[in-house]
Amino acid sequence: MRDPTRRNRNQGTAKRGYSKDNAFVVPSGREWWRSYAEGLRDYVQVERLIDGRRLQFLIEPVEYGCVHPCTPDDVVYMLELLPAQATAGPYPLQAVIMRQAPKKESLLRGAWGRFCPSVNVGPVDGAVIFLEAAMPHAKWNWARKLSLEDQSEVRRMDALLERVAGTGNGHRYKMGFAGLRRWVLYHTLIHEVGHWMDYRRMVVWPYERGEVELTEAIDAYWRRPRAERESFAHRFSDEWRDELARRDRGIPFAQQLYGPRLKEEGLDPSWFAAPTAEEAEAGEPVGWVLREKRTPMFHHYDWHDPGA
Repeated sequence: MRDPTRRNRNQGTAKRGYSKDNAFVVPSGREWWRSYAEGLRDYVQVERLIDGRRLQFLIEPVEYGCVHPCTPDDVVYMLELLPAQATAGPYPLQAVIMRQAPKKESLLRGAWGRFCPSVNVGPVDGAVIFLEAAMPHAKWNWARKLSLEDQSEVRRMDALLERVAGTGNGHRYKMGFAGLRRWVLYHTLIHEVGHWMDYRRMVVWPYERGEVELTEAIDAYWRRPRAERESFAHRFSDEWRDELARRDRGIPFAQQLYGPRLKEEGLDPSWFAAPTAEEAEAGEPVGWVLREKRTPMFHHYDWHDPGA
């Protein structure tokens, strides 16, 4: 005979569904083929000319404590220093999207930038580079024991950022607005262009020559190990940055911040400006303090990789 007072031993456990509906994950949209990065809100669309061709910019407003390290004119200036085939050709780069990632995404899948060969957002349909808003107040910590890939990343940070002295067992870097701009403009942007060049040499150009079918080329590109794709993009970024600096061909350059023009286009110049003295003295905003407590994000994953 069943005893109604006896409690099921599985009650309140995972076997009965406890804590199964509150997973801390980045929410996805209803359309499975779209990435969460394509879910832009209240963005402002502007255009710039690069090599006689229009390049779209979709820019989201930033949250308190964050900035877009580069203006649209900064990005155009940098792209014009790179080889013309990086943005031109029969299948050119369509847009640069400057987005403000939600806090949950920043914690779980944050990155400085991303590349996607196919995005359909608003007026944009094609290859896109994403640049993420970030906090200029942040300090980034690395452990003393690092993988070979992370050791290479530390060397890049030594070249572009200010190392904090007296950090003990580890590597700690202070960003600041100037350091954040250097990192995103002279490394992240060129790195994502490197992904684009890798995609073109593996997919676009062989398909245009009739050597492979498009679907086969795309599958072959994504079957490559992530480390191999990242290695190509890093090498492209390192070589071009060193070449431009060695020949004194345009970098570093001052910020291209034209306030009246940005206001006419519906953009707030404060989205791209360094924090005021009061904001810098106040330090990081309380609502974003968790960002400093995680491992540096950079390019430890590829959101556009089906196997990730």
